Amino acid sequence: MVREPYRIARQEHLGDVLDALVSRGIVPGWQWNYDVPGKRALWRFEVPGTAAAKWRETGPAERLVLALCRAHGSTWEPVPHPGGQGLRDAILLHTPNDRCPLCQFVCELQPDGLRRCEAHHIEWRGKG
Repeated sequence: MVREPYRIARQEHLGDVLDALVSRGIVPGWQWNYDVPGKRALWRFEVPGTAAAKWRETGPAERLVLALCRAHGSTWEPVPHPGGQGLRDAILLHTPNDRCPLCQFVCELQPDGLRRCEAHHIEWRGKG
């Protein structure tokens, strides 16, 4: 089930990784909205080294986020169009155990044997 306010898993997946980019100080913040209620999703965030944030449709936003993730060590991949839960599940199925299932960033193994993602406040049993 997709969390509110998202309508499809593709949007939720992009929002999750943007939260991680903010948490890690890579992106200062982000916004999400529809251009017309119920129509196209738009994303607004600043790309490091640019003057200002701007609104982008989902595809261009995903391509920029993908480049940021690669530059900072995440193996995150966007959910392909049309963006349903099954497509997202297929991507998450291949997440290595040392990475957060939501943002694909490596999370260090803690002394208690758990890995924690500070961006998403989740933890899971990790492997060494």
